[in-house]
Amino acid sequence: GEQIIVSYKLHTRLELENTELSQLPNLNGFWKKDLESSSRFKREVIDGIPYNTAIIKKTVLTAQKSGKLEIDPIKVICSIRITNQRNRRDPFANFFNTYNVKEEIISSKKITINVKDLPSPKPSNFSGGVGNFEISSKTDKNELNANDALTYTIKLTGTGNIELIKPFVIDFPKDFEVYDPKITEKIFQGGNKRSIKTFEYLLIPRYKGQYKIPTYNFSFFDTKQKKYDTKKTQVHNINVLKSNNDEGNITSFSQQKIES
Repeated sequence: GEQIIVSYKLHTRLELENTELSQLPNLNGFWKKDLESSSRFKREVIDGIPYNTAIIKKTVLTAQKSGKLEIDPIKVICSIRITNQRNRRDPFANFFNTYNVKEEIISSKKITINVKDLPSPKPSNFSGGVGNFEISSKTDKNELNANDALTYTIKLTGTGNIELIKPFVIDFPKDFEVYDPKITEKIFQGGNKRSIKTFEYLLIPRYKGQYKIPTYNFSFFDTKQKKYDTKKTQVHNINVLKSNNDEGNITSFSQQKIES
């Protein structure tokens, strides 16, 4: 569940006319998401030698199992521009830069990643979150009539495998109709920078009364503290004022209802 970023970098001291990816890595055992990468060359000094360097591929990886996992090599076809040697017998040819193009296939080296098991025992409500997170909740209203709708929103922020976290199973009051949540994401750098994921649940109370949306305990493995942590949403008290038995006034929604 812990994420890493792998960058494939091309270093050259030659003049390249073109580069083309020849073989992409399989990256078995990882959930993967390609990130934007600039193919512009920049100057970089390695062991005292200057190179033109470009990141040709950048991917965020999330380990899906423990053990030794391999980051596969990537293969690139490089078209190398080779200037022809000067012709001493024809001085006029030296005024024109003529060259040939030679193709070479180069490959990166594989990298082995040792993925450890998450410690046991896991919390009973652990759903696979790995990273560092905060959770909060809100409702758009705390008082309404029966058969009117309210929106209950859970906001998850933090770093880690936030994209892989599924909708939460909330113990809503039994007199509430509950619809599948609308999910929105603002994911930055594959979760390695602070990201946001929200779940908006549409709720319709059918009867008058005092109701409570309970606290939800979100447990995750904190990669900094190397232990499980739990963050909680707040309790929301909902006051439903009156019943509306007129079926014609019951609001209808096109969203899919969650079956109890």
